[in-house]
Amino acid sequence: MSHSSGLVKFKNGNIYHYEYNGTVDVCFPMLYKTLEELGDNWRRDDFWKECTCGSKEWVQIFSSYGGGFYWSGKACEKCMVIEDFLSPFDNDGLIHHNGEPKWATRYYKEKENE
Repeated sequence: MSHSSGLVKFKNGNIYHYEYNGTVDVCFPMLYKTLEELGDNWRRDDFWKECTCGSKEWVQIFSSYGGGFYWSGKACEKCMVIEDFLSPFDNDGLIHHNGEPKWATRYYKEKENE
């Protein structure tokens, strides 16, 4: 299976990490505050989690799989989970874009300089 990391950006500017399964083109829903935390949970068996508080909001989801791509989805920051549109191809006609969004490029550069 081909897995890669990805980022989710909330409207408040907070960015979290997740694992992307490239074999079936779907995000594992659990979000992590750091890349290290994601690495500690890489390919875990109990990766499925759902929002229990109903506070999901529109977010931008970026996957570094292949050449990279991004799309709009829904996630809950309280529950730390991607809730809707786990695949860029299941988004009911919402557009997904190829490449890396500027916010993801800035995030990676900031982390690189820390």
